[in-house]
Amino acid sequence: MGAGMGARSVTLRGRSSFVFGTAALVAAAFVIVLVVGAAPSVTRAATGFAAGPTSREQAASSTTATEIAPETRALPTEVPPAPPRWTSLSSTQAVEMQGAKVILAPAGSEPLNANGPRPKVATMLHGMCSDVEWSCEAVQASLPDGFVLACPTGNASCGDRADWTGDGETKARHLDDVVGRALRSVDLGDAQDGSEILMGFSRGAFVARDVAYARKHKYRALVLIGAAITPDPAILRDNGIEKVVLASGDFDGAAKTMRAARKKLTAAGFDCRFVSLGRVYHALPSDSGERLREAMAWAAR
Repeated sequence: MGAGMGARSVTLRGRSSFVFGTAALVAAAFVIVLVVGAAPSVTRAATGFAAGPTSREQAASSTTATEIAPETRALPTEVPPAPPRWTSLSSTQAVEMQGAKVILAPAGSEPLNANGPRPKVATMLHGMCSDVEWSCEAVQASLPDGFVLACPTGNASCGDRADWTGDGETKARHLDDVVGRALRSVDLGDAQDGSEILMGFSRGAFVARDVAYARKHKYRALVLIGAAITPDPAILRDNGIEKVVLASGDFDGAAKTMRAARKKLTAAGFDCRFVSLGRVYHALPSDSGERLREAMAWAAR
């Protein structure tokens, strides 16, 4: 009996050793799996460099990288704006608009070309109930090269022609509007600002004076033709007018007043010239452009 008990005890001990041995092997294998699985992370943490990802990491990170990294696109190159252009004005044209018309005429011997310098503007104002084309044509040849002549109709009607009404500000606004629109139609809107000559014949000369009084530093020279008018030198100087040209026919009733006005302006230290239009009465003779040319070149400088 003692021998049997001893044999059974040995058997149990053998089985226990086997069980414990098997458990130890399983535990060791589990530890190895954990260590191997953590190896990439351990390697990255230890070295500071990213070890090559596993296939599972690659699959997960490929989507993540695409979602996180923004798409790289070349930014469009900003194209600088083209320099302002203007339309060639090789011949006289009429710009029609509601309630008004503006004649635009190239001046001087050289045609105005869009590839050349932007022209300056001279504005000619017609007389009472007058034909705007006639007064425009009469003085067109007086202007030097590099000018465009703008001849607007007045702000009041006179049968099938035009006239002027209102105070200086009213008439100045009319010119700002219609001349500005006409110049913009040939891309010359900015040419209206400064460096201009303002001209007028008969009632148009009185309008020119009123507008020059109402617009500071818009016009540099004032040309008054056939009007018994004596501009105030102090107001002209304060408003930026630098030169004045007075002109009339020898038999025009306004001639005496205009010659006296020239003396008054000169005595006040103002640059002023008087031009005779010849042995005519109240008119713009066909050679007006030729007679005025020298004085206009002086006024334009």
